[in-house]
Amino acid sequence: MDYAAMYGAIVREVGGIDDAVDQLLSRYADFARRAATDRRYAKVAPSGVILGGIPGCGKTKLATTFARCSGLPFRVVHCPDLFFADQGKSEEKLIECFSSTEASANESDDRRVLVLEEIDVLSGSKRPNTMEARMFSLLLDCIGTHGNVFVVGTTSRLAVVPEELRRPGRLDSAIDVHLGDAAARAAVLRIMLRKFSQISLSDVDAIAKKAHGFSAADLQSLCLRVFMEHRGDATADNVLAMVEAVKPSNLSAFQSKIPRVLFADIFGLDQTIARVRSLVVEPLLHPEKYREMQVDPPRGALIHGPAGTGKSMLCCAVANELAINAIWVDASQMRSMIVGESEKAIAGLFAQARKSAPCVLLFDHIDALAPRRGTSQSSENTSDRIVTSLLVEMDGFGAHAGRPPHAPGVFVLAGRPPLMTW
Repeated sequence: MDYAAMYGAIVREVGGIDDAVDQLLSRYADFARRAATDRRYAKVAPSGVILGGIPGCGKTKLATTFARCSGLPFRVVHCPDLFFADQGKSEEKLIECFSSTEASANESDDRRVLVLEEIDVLSGSKRPNTMEARMFSLLLDCIGTHGNVFVVGTTSRLAVVPEELRRPGRLDSAIDVHLGDAAARAAVLRIMLRKFSQISLSDVDAIAKKAHGFSAADLQSLCLRVFMEHRGDATADNVLAMVEAVKPSNLSAFQSKIPRVLFADIFGLDQTIARVRSLVVEPLLHPEKYREMQVDPPRGALIHGPAGTGKSMLCCAVANELAINAIWVDASQMRSMIVGESEKAIAGLFAQARKSAPCVLLFDHIDALAPRRGTSQSSENTSDRIVTSLLVEMDGFGAHAGRPPHAPGVFVLAGRPPLMTW
């Protein structure tokens, strides 16, 4: 099989995720070589892959396009549709997915492709004698006994997929599907906007730079809204105006609507505004200057002062001046009485900010979330653990020079800085 031609056919339909396409074809090549190699290798050769990523990132599009471009018979199954109330019917349907895929095999090549959407629902419970446990056990058996079927699973919850399914010889590769930067978004937009004759390639690049944090589904929704409003006569200005009105869907769980305030609307804080510009605005707008000097730019700023002095308004102005994604967080609401939930919420918040990069995080009442260490009154030292989790996320654990890729800018607002960890 000509993998170069297959790669080209896929990226022409699925743009912006070339790395994921390359990894998928690499694992498929290992699967295809299995029949021609030593049988001992067949026991550990991959039977498929799992495509992971946020909803709308393009997992299903990539899986179905790959299956179609492979030139092999394929079947696409939505895993939640496999569950039935009748005893034994769910197991029968799962077996049918593998057996019917194999039944149409020809004499020269019996390889097949099976796409399992939302594969995580087949492994949702480990309690014995439950429907989920029986289906998961049957899935492992089917993968082991149908070695000619290449399985492509998709999931938005990779963390819940058991390790038994991801061991060597099964779906041992997890491929992260995401649009990393403006260039990736531009590749997607070039495919979606190719029917709009009045939008040039340079216009597409400008739109991609404005669509911070947009997933493939967000870009598709954006193009559809533009088409419904302007039909084929849409211009780049129409699309840019729509970008300003739409927020990325992956920020829907957080407060991302910031009041429209600019530095010019704030009076009496000229010196503070000048410091904020140099600390946060300039590093995010002109990162190349810091790279040339090989200096890490500031990560953020702590704004403090009595109530009513304009701290919140100043942060809103920063987000609007930068014209990037912004997440407003009431730090006091992130504390939970359940052990581990606060740390989980902090990790999820920063992970979402990195996926939506460039992004700025605005923490209000940070002193309620990160008090001075050693002041915790609980036996579990909840406050100290929250502070540690927050510092790890802000520093970027394991990252070069303490700065992780796509690190969000962090603004914290506090009325009582003496009570905070420094």
